[in-house]
Amino acid sequence: MKKDNCSYKILMFSILSIILTTLVHFSAQYFYDKHLSEKENKKLLKQQKIDYIDKQLTEFYVPLNIQLHRSKRLFLDFKTKHKDKDGILDINQSISKLERAEWRLYLLSVFKSTHTRMEDLVITKRYLSIKSSELDNKLNILVQHINEYKVIFKRWGDGNTSKDISPVHFPDTIRDLIQRDIKKLEFKKNS
Repeated sequence: MKKDNCSYKILMFSILSIILTTLVHFSAQYFYDKHLSEKENKKLLKQQKIDYIDKQLTEFYVPLNIQLHRSKRLFLDFKTKHKDKDGILDINQSISKLERAEWRLYLLSVFKSTHTRMEDLVITKRYLSIKSSELDNKLNILVQHINEYKVIFKRWGDGNTSKDISPVHFPDTIRDLIQRDIKKLEFKKNS
């Protein structure tokens, strides 16, 4: 009987050891898998953030910055070509019919396409911008500026050349804001 009791204890101890070993194994496996899953999720989240920043840069900020730079360059080229300090583009100063005709030609043949691209970017890709009331305000002014020129272009097409300048001035600081956001996004992407 003592032998049976001893065998019984050994059997129970063996069964208990197997159960505990199994529990420890499955618990360890569960926590290890959870750790790997969390690590993978963090990687995926980081990659998603990087992908979104890339999208912001490639679809909105960089193309808009290029168009803003182009617009500024074209404007300065026109002013240089016509030796304009404050003349042609000063609506309070009387200018010759020839100078006004040159300005209209330049707007229609050069600026119009740049305006169209900028407006399209702002309308279709603005959701990619970093939320900033200052930038939002400048983007709104840019679209208003472009829309005012659309009205002026339409009037020119109808033969009315009484207005040559948009009453809403181009938001000069918008390029600085766009470049500031580009730097922020690049820093965020690389950190």
